[in-house]
Amino acid sequence: MTPADEAVKLFKGGYNCAQALAMTFGGRFGLSRDLAITLGRGFGGGVGEMGRICGAVNGAALLMGFAGSGHLREASSQNKTYELVREFTRRFEERHCGTSRCRELLGVDPDPETGAIPSVTRQQFRDTCLCAVRDAAELLEEMLPKEAPTWRSRSPWGL
Repeated sequence: MTPADEAVKLFKGGYNCAQALAMTFGGRFGLSRDLAITLGRGFGGGVGEMGRICGAVNGAALLMGFAGSGHLREASSQNKTYELVREFTRRFEERHCGTSRCRELLGVDPDPETGAIPSVTRQQFRDTCLCAVRDAAELLEEMLPKEAPTWRSRSPWGL
């Protein structure tokens, strides 16, 4: 099974888009599945179901933070992460009509009272969300190192 297939399977199984990606790729950086689920929890539905940046893009950005080189406090590591996130987002938007915003991908507006996007239909889920998760996983597979030291080994605090 490819990483994209695994991410789609997890998403279909009830995890949000960011969780599915973090669970699929997090092991490369020493993340347990439980920690991946926890880290990705708030990103679904475009951050708290507000239709902002797609959860698949947010999940990818989370993982890109582990792919930066050097120590946690080095500016070069931060800059490398920003470059990776920008490149990932550019590629994702090329595949999705120039946007990475959840509400634009789904073609819905948030509820004015709650700020939450409405529940997506099965068709939107199949056509948009699954496609976004698959595309994000494919891009991550291209961009992330296949094997990487865990973030703990780079931490100046030994965490």
